[in-house]
Amino acid sequence: MKIMNIIYKNFSLRRGLLFILALAFSTEAYLQNNKCLENIFPSDGKILDKNQVVYNPSNEFVLETNVNTILKCIRHKNINRPYTNYFNRFVSKDGDFVVYIHVPPIYCRSDSFYIDSGLLNDKLHDPINTYHLTYIKNDFQENVGTDTATADEMKVQYLPVRYARKAFNADTVLTYSLKMWEKHEDRYNRCRVIMLHKKSRGCIFLYCLYNNKSDMGIMNYITKLEKIFWYREPENFIQLIP
Repeated sequence: MKIMNIIYKNFSLRRGLLFILALAFSTEAYLQNNKCLENIFPSDGKILDKNQVVYNPSNEFVLETNVNTILKCIRHKNINRPYTNYFNRFVSKDGDFVVYIHVPPIYCRSDSFYIDSGLLNDKLHDPINTYHLTYIKNDFQENVGTDTATADEMKVQYLPVRYARKAFNADTVLTYSLKMWEKHEDRYNRCRVIMLHKKSRGCIFLYCLYNNKSDMGIMNYITKLEKIFWYREPENFIQLIP
């Protein structure tokens, strides 16, 4: 009888331990999944996750998803390339400042482990830490309507590294302006782009559209964007769940 009681107690203890382990694993999976952005940002969220980026919602902006917008306003009429679709945007509370989010995948041989690596070919050899220049050049080509874009035309402004790390935990933050060929939504007539990038990770482009009313306070709006996206340090990486 004593032997049976011991066996039963051991079995119950084992079953209890298995239940605790299963609960721990399921809780961890839930917490990991809860940190993922794929369900928050259609189209962009999966790449943000692979770039190990945290999203910190701001009370200063409203997130609008599935907007599926093309920005004809910054596109020269001579350009016949396919348009980029923007699915997510932030809108300021006063409506005078709107930010379209674009998170391009990396197509180069130096891809990070956490980034989509498809569509590799022999013509793409841009190092991962400068590949954003390809996208910037493309922006200017489409904006001015030519296949060439000089450094003088681009006027890219690199912000201090200290600011990049404090504001977004990035290594590079730069800005540049694009000409608006027409008003967007009959309200916005100016465009400034902010690009965030961390070494060995992908970049994030924020297309900020505003108007004459908000022009005087442009830096105030940009300051409110700080930390809304934050690159994780390796010790804080989440495990991506397929």
